[in-house]
Amino acid sequence: MGINGRVLSIQSSVVSGYVGNKSAVFPLQLLGFEVDIINSVQFSNHTGYRQGWTGQKLTGEELLDLIEGMRSNDLLHQISHLLTGYVGTESFLRTLLKVHETLVKVNPGLVFVCDPVLGDDGVYYTERGLASVYREDVFPQADIITPNAFELGVLCGEDESWGSEPRTKEEIFEACLKLHKLGPKTVIVTSSVSRETQFIMAYASRVCKTQDREMYEASGAGDYQLRPGSFSII
Repeated sequence: MGINGRVLSIQSSVVSGYVGNKSAVFPLQLLGFEVDIINSVQFSNHTGYRQGWTGQKLTGEELLDLIEGMRSNDLLHQISHLLTGYVGTESFLRTLLKVHETLVKVNPGLVFVCDPVLGDDGVYYTERGLASVYREDVFPQADIITPNAFELGVLCGEDESWGSEPRTKEEIFEACLKLHKLGPKTVIVTSSVSRETQFIMAYASRVCKTQDREMYEASGAGDYQLRPGSFSII
């Protein structure tokens, strides 16, 4: 096991570009984590390209088959963190919950970090039904969630329609409070264009044992350091 633990990262991967596992693994290794990788999809490029993309999607059955192979070889007990990202379909997301349940039985102290990938900048990357599954089923199990501002607005909506994207610091932290009530102790908003400054901002909100909240904001990616189980402004 690495210095800081072992992460099972279940995310997308692309041949060209850096998203999902292709962008997450190396930084985690630099931070002292061992990383086990399952690609939820293998695409030629990310889904924002005008001409589309090609590739394959892992099914829920295939995911469970991989987990069973790890279990039979006594590899699951080493997993200290579960990191999830792009999943694409509701059925795969529900299968991820089964994986989480299996891992918690082996390691009750497992830290679950969930990036609830839905879309960005007015574009949905995934099925619309995922938002309600995240709110009702995933977030009660998650320790840390990392939506962007666009996803934050969706997840705070009352139904499957888009919520208004929060822009000010006050709106961001009000939305974070709504998500805290669903379960996650830490909410990190990975990108938001500030209405006041037009800078790209990152925000973090954490519920403490005293029931108070710690709130942070950072301008620019260089100010922000995220690792499973903790975060800090540097």
